[in-house]
Amino acid sequence: MSPPPTLRLATATLVLLLGAAPAAATTYRTGEHRLTDRDVARLDAFERMRAAALAGARAGGEAADLEVLEAVLGPARGVPGDLELVGRYRCRSIQMDEGLPLVVYGWFKCAIDNQYAGPHLVKTTGSQMFDGHLGTTDEDWRVFWGTASVSGDAAVAYGRDPERDRVGRFTRIGDGHYRLEFPAPIGGTSFEIVEIEKTR
Repeated sequence: MSPPPTLRLATATLVLLLGAAPAAATTYRTGEHRLTDRDVARLDAFERMRAAALAGARAGGEAADLEVLEAVLGPARGVPGDLELVGRYRCRSIQMDEGLPLVVYGWFKCAIDNQYAGPHLVKTTGSQMFDGHLGTTDEDWRVFWGTASVSGDAAVAYGRDPERDRVGRFTRIGDGHYRLEFPAPIGGTSFEIVEIEKTR
């Protein structure tokens, strides 16, 4: 059976944009876990994928959605510490793709705890979920690695199913305000930004 068009598009986008490795490789500190080769490749291609997605969004997005997008693209404001991150959040997805240049979804609930020897981020409401960990890097952002699911899916460990693995950059953009950026997430989207705001 052939894969659905959206999955073929996502795979083609990933193949097209994964090119030469960056001049200096980033160090990912993920404890006992090792990022998959596919996810390292996605992170290596992050800047190119992001630039292409933003160009498409700015060319074809609606004004109200563009206002939301530009507001969340602020500069990094230091790497957050583990305990600083713990709390309850609201989060919303901003998705970019060739077919739909820019879509901003409504707010859902997320939470960060420190139960797994480091920050653990999970989206707790909505039909499309993600669940993962926040490691450190030698850059001004943290690395997220985990899995995605749809309501009703059985849990699966990172690295067991490449179609559900998620990897991205987690960046502080203000007090209790963060963005999580997923290059080539599975499901037909070329690039996704999750805006995350602390509520308590």
